[in-house]
Amino acid sequence: MTATNLTKKAVSSLFSATVAASIILEAASEEASSSITPVKGWENEPPNGGTIARMEEVSAVEPVGQAAEIFDPDDMTSADEGADMATISFPALSDLIEEESRDVTGDVSWLLDFAVIGNSKCGTTFLMHWLAKHPETMLDVKEICALSRDDPAELVSRHYEDIDVASNGKYPRNQEGKAILKGLKCPRDISTEFALENYAKYFPDTKFIVSVRHPVRWFESFYNFQAYNLYPESLPPTEDLIGACVPGSPYACAHDCNDGNHNVCTDRANFHHYLSRLGKTDMNTPEETKLLVHDMNVIPVRGKVFLMDIAQLNATDEAASGHLAADLRDFLGLGSDLKALHERKTGKESHQHSDPERRRASMIDICDEEHSAVRAVLVRNGKEAMSWIRDYFLRSPDVVVSSRERFVEIIEEWGSDPCEL
Repeated sequence: MTATNLTKKAVSSLFSATVAASIILEAASEEASSSITPVKGWENEPPNGGTIARMEEVSAVEPVGQAAEIFDPDDMTSADEGADMATISFPALSDLIEEESRDVTGDVSWLLDFAVIGNSKCGTTFLMHWLAKHPETMLDVKEICALSRDDPAELVSRHYEDIDVASNGKYPRNQEGKAILKGLKCPRDISTEFALENYAKYFPDTKFIVSVRHPVRWFESFYNFQAYNLYPESLPPTEDLIGACVPGSPYACAHDCNDGNHNVCTDRANFHHYLSRLGKTDMNTPEETKLLVHDMNVIPVRGKVFLMDIAQLNATDEAASGHLAADLRDFLGLGSDLKALHERKTGKESHQHSDPERRRASMIDICDEEHSAVRAVLVRNGKEAMSWIRDYFLRSPDVVVSSRERFVEIIEEWGSDPCEL
């Protein structure tokens, strides 16, 4: 399906009442293409068994008519504001979502400017609260994972209504008159089957924030988080969590996860596999493709990616955290600084439940000998992830990192077992 894609400037603006009434957006005439073609250079199978597939780019919903004039709130002069702000209103939600089918039929890309899409236990909750405190952002302080559940209408309805209530039906702006950026957090979006396709189709210019960490420490943290919160239910032994989370599927579970592992598995530490799905590298050489042996769709997205390691949130390292705050501000296009970083709470102290001592007894120390097998797999994953991120992903002009040299130093530690240092 071909699409006339709106520019970012038009996407993030709202229509005046006159213009909004004249715009009619039709439903996409066909489903986005989901045909899979091999990556160029690997018409047959790549090395080591698996396959690497590239999904054809998913187009944004095509607007039928073009407005005579698109209103951009950031283009208003001070003289315009008093008269024009009173007439700026949202299109009706019924113009965006078909009531009976719940299909998204209108252009909704202006509803989402940025998304924290990965990874669990990599500081994403901290990022969400940190970003939510900025006067130029608007996002729920909880996970919104409708796109992973393949329900974009739920996200549109929720986000639309939140913005409508917060801004009284007008384009949301801060006290200085700057348009507010809309965001969300769902750390599983990068690893589930449908989320990236929905971003590409409905929110093509959304910017992505992805946080990672040493795979061994990630596994320990996620295992303990789930074990603590699941009590008295228990997780399987760690050696039973080597491999995929969902039998027969390369993706993480998006909802109704009843496989017993609660999405804790070593495959989710293959951060490079999930990042490769964003389509930011060529993936056309034997050296690169041998690092990317997986069966997931690759959805080339237009939005830029801010990649960081959880270690860069360390408030005690003022130089590194200061650079991170400034670089993330610039990445999002914020007009003022983010608040200075403060010390984060660890997961186990931040959750209040009954029987805390028994809950903690179900947690693990990943450095114990009984976990040596899973550590070996995670270190191997980390070595491959580090190599691909450093040698390929960071070369993309669409990928932004803060303090690049420091970031590379951090991820180069992934190839070593932290329990042996």
